[in-house]
Amino acid sequence: IAQKRKIHEGDKMAGRHGNKGVVSRVMRKEDMPFLPDGTPVQIVLNPLGVPSRMNIGQVLETHLGWAVQGLGMKIKATDLHIQNVLKEARTDASYWEQIDAIRDLYAQIEVLEAKVAEDVTVNHFEENEQIIALKTKILKHVEAAAQKKLDAMGGEARFQELKAIEAKYNALHVEFFDSEEEAPEMDPALVEELEAISKVKNTLNNIHSAEEKRVEIRKELESLGYDFDKYGMPKPDVAGIHIATPVFDGA
Repeated sequence: IAQKRKIHEGDKMAGRHGNKGVVSRVMRKEDMPFLPDGTPVQIVLNPLGVPSRMNIGQVLETHLGWAVQGLGMKIKATDLHIQNVLKEARTDASYWEQIDAIRDLYAQIEVLEAKVAEDVTVNHFEENEQIIALKTKILKHVEAAAQKKLDAMGGEARFQELKAIEAKYNALHVEFFDSEEEAPEMDPALVEELEAISKVKNTLNNIHSAEEKRVEIRKELESLGYDFDKYGMPKPDVAGIHIATPVFDGA
């Protein structure tokens, strides 16, 4: 008999690629490992379950999730639109130029990060200033490209106009809820335009949110006596192994 309930320790989970395992711990969101911008991860998998079963699909999904992180995109296995992008790229060389530019920047970061030594007394990497500058440059590149695209689509004014139209049709759906008549639908072309603008807006919002969150985290840490300039952004524990964090002044 099917039963719907919250997950508990000891429950068995399985993915769509043959990957399976038993839940060992259920933790609070604030106790989970987190990304550099402070976003907590949803689940931590045992890495031994990947190479031993050759879960290529699981690895692919991990990289797809990484690729669209912060873009506000919802990925479906049947709705990736990859072919549409490649089709446009065949006639628009700027697609490949942007990809090559970002790839080159990441290549430079990898070379620099390989030279950065891990300080075992604190839970962080001492990032080289060049690495930080390159990462900032990539973020600014994405932000500028997104803003340019938003302006080309009509900007904030067009977005608010389409949202107002959408709200109007949503209200009509409520009115027709108990009626035998079908509620009028929003023009598919306008729906598609709104979705496209929303994706760009989400990209910009996520970038701005990440920047604001980083500033907030820094202020909160410094209020506790943490030397942010010396130690940088703290990193979460890895695989349950605790690496000592710097002692706060006065702690």
